[in-house]
Amino acid sequence: MANRTKSTFCESPLTLRDFRYLPHGGETILLDNKSLELMYGIQETLRTLEPEGVDDVRTLLIETIGKKGQIVWYKVGIRIYKDIHGLYLESYQGENYYFANKDKWIEEDSINKHCCRHFLDRLWSYVSATVGKISHAPKSYTRYLEEHVPYQEREGSVVRSKILSVLPEVKIEVSNQQQVLDLLKRKQDIPSNGYDSMTLRQYIEVWKIAYCAYCQSARLEQESAEAVFRRSNQGHILSEYDLESQEDFARWNHDCSPYHCYDIVYVRVNLYPERNPQTGQWYFELVFGLSAYGEAGFRIADALEKAGVPFVIGGTEEKLAALLGEDTIYFSPDSMDYHLPYPYGDKNVAKRIEQAISLIKWEPFKEKRPIVKVSDK
Repeated sequence: MANRTKSTFCESPLTLRDFRYLPHGGETILLDNKSLELMYGIQETLRTLEPEGVDDVRTLLIETIGKKGQIVWYKVGIRIYKDIHGLYLESYQGENYYFANKDKWIEEDSINKHCCRHFLDRLWSYVSATVGKISHAPKSYTRYLEEHVPYQEREGSVVRSKILSVLPEVKIEVSNQQQVLDLLKRKQDIPSNGYDSMTLRQYIEVWKIAYCAYCQSARLEQESAEAVFRRSNQGHILSEYDLESQEDFARWNHDCSPYHCYDIVYVRVNLYPERNPQTGQWYFELVFGLSAYGEAGFRIADALEKAGVPFVIGGTEEKLAALLGEDTIYFSPDSMDYHLPYPYGDKNVAKRIEQAISLIKWEPFKEKRPIVKVSDK
């Protein structure tokens, strides 16, 4: 799975020279008419392969020649939505390009269109050669990918405990782990006690407890719940609602829930009011991720429990499994889960990576097949 400088699946792959005149910045590259003809040709070539799951999704992994002759892999694929036709190239190194005939966010008259004929002509030639070889021998392309695609471009999974000795960085550590495990077990089920009604006053009083625990601020604890809640994303509009009214709480919930009104930490830590479907009583659900906000989340949970607030912790089973090392972790170039570190010439790190590669169960590449026409059957 290592990078290499050997021959590629097809002859004449793209090189750094071919990429040098492409626009940068991650924005959509809108093409002139001549370039569009080439892009449409690439799309039609890819569409001779069977679709991948739904719609017009087709992708290929192709090789390019990067610095010092090293192979750099790109995923090339098509996106078609109504009258918007797109072609993208993505690499795990972060070099991404997206070509299209139009952009729904830009007025047609203000578009600065680009000439990318040389690049797209070269890309079309290589895609055509690759698709041609796949059409004659589909399994050869799959075997080639299995043998040569580097681990940074692969998707795989492993039980966390099996890889801790090799990659200790995937261990999730929290202070007082046994106390945290006990807390999670206590907060798995909907509480039997709850509030008969919910008002904004009740919500912001509980939100204050959570926010003060997050900030660890004795000064904030001396302030009123309304003053503390004004630090929240939607706290500035409290004056528009009657804090004692159940109806106004329902109105506030309807008006503000799409705008992060339940965030203790923007997007990352949330405190949701929920209703028990069996009894109709209200309780809270505390939601947070382990990797970045585990310590803060458990500190908040401890404060809520000491204050006698009825609540559950969201995703308790997943959190328990992760802390015990019993969950499955995923490695992927396209996700925000885990990525294997790069060796950077360090022999010890390189050895750990080789061990990790052998422990991870890598997803096999799906075989690319040409569409079989009725006349060919």
